[in-house]
Amino acid sequence: MKTKLLIITFTLVCCTTLFFVNNGGSIVNTNGINITQAAEKVSSINIPNPLKVTSISALIDRIVDYVIGIASIILPLVIIFGAYQMIFSGGNIEKVILGRKTITYAIIGFALILISKGIAMIVADIMGG
Repeated sequence: MKTKLLIITFTLVCCTTLFFVNNGGSIVNTNGINITQAAEKVSSINIPNPLKVTSISALIDRIVDYVIGIASIILPLVIIFGAYQMIFSGGNIEKVILGRKTITYAIIGFALILISKGIAMIVADIMGG
């Protein structure tokens, strides 16, 4: 089975190479336009940067800020849910413990997200950003 897959892959690569390469060795499309000619035409096209960041460190910082914003919205909801579990436990100690764990894990998760901001800043400084 592996041999057949290898032979098929090799055949496709060879056929593709023979189809797209002319006698001079330059890659052409079906219209006969050379890749260098196409690249010259494409180089004049301007594509705006939708993220408005210019480096990887700025991108990481932007992503972490987004995650912190989302977590800041979710954290109070989870704390309220944990309190709801504790209040309406009806004397059942297991439900009280479950509510307490919900609140504890929510706070630990938010703390980890805040720590990730610090780690991202350290990585950005190491990368030269």
